Amino acid sequence: MEAHFIHLPQGDLKGSPAVEDIHSLLELCGVRVGIQTDRIERLCKRLQAGTFHRTDFLIAQGKSPIHGKDAHMTFTFDAEKKPGEILEDGRIDFKERDPIPMVKADELIGEKLSRIGGVAGINLRGEEIPADDGQDFLVSVKNVRESEEEGRIKFYSDIEGGVTFQKAGRKSRSRKVEKMVLSVYKLYEVPGDVGYETGNIDFSGDVYIKGSVKAHFSVKASGSVIIAGQVELGASVVA
Repeated sequence: MEAHFIHLPQGDLKGSPAVEDIHSLLELCGVRVGIQTDRIERLCKRLQAGTFHRTDFLIAQGKSPIHGKDAHMTFTFDAEKKPGEILEDGRIDFKERDPIPMVKADELIGEKLSRIGGVAGINLRGEEIPADDGQDFLVSVKNVRESEEEGRIKFYSDIEGGVTFQKAGRKSRSRKVEKMVLSVYKLYEVPGDVGYETGNIDFSGDVYIKGSVKAHFSVKASGSVIIAGQVELGASVVA
């Protein structure tokens, strides 16, 4: 991506290269673009005056590609998954996992910032250097509406309830396409047991648990709680 003049003065040689000499050398090496003629002229003047004391000097430079940026999602709540709650003494309570984000109807949930395409570069021979485009992903919604505003897509809840979001990949012809499923629901469904996998449940609405509530875990709901399995000794259910 760069060409440099290497200055290794020889005591028994007289004279210094002219501008045309350096241009001829660059042409011989296949350098066709990015030649910095003004720098070459300054270099030759300093060589002739005996005031150039550097070992190397930039005389040609290509253009590096600018890689694109991936599309990404931001939320109005903390979307980072946590293994548990850190207690004051430094221990982690693994029963207290991520709280379920709750939203009201017409409330902003988050927004998707579009991907940015890459800009190709060019090397000293005039050949294009491809740039990577930013990756995009699809968003599938339920009880959520989209609104394109100022070059970004904003997502608003249609109902009051809890928010779930998850990413999944799928094949589309020869490439993998990322997909996010964004939903708001009034019924919180637990596909298995309430335990260390889920943490304690605290939900403003109805809860349906397809498994059991394990010992020492709790379920709180402002609506009803339906449990297909058992409530083990030491578990707590409040509805």
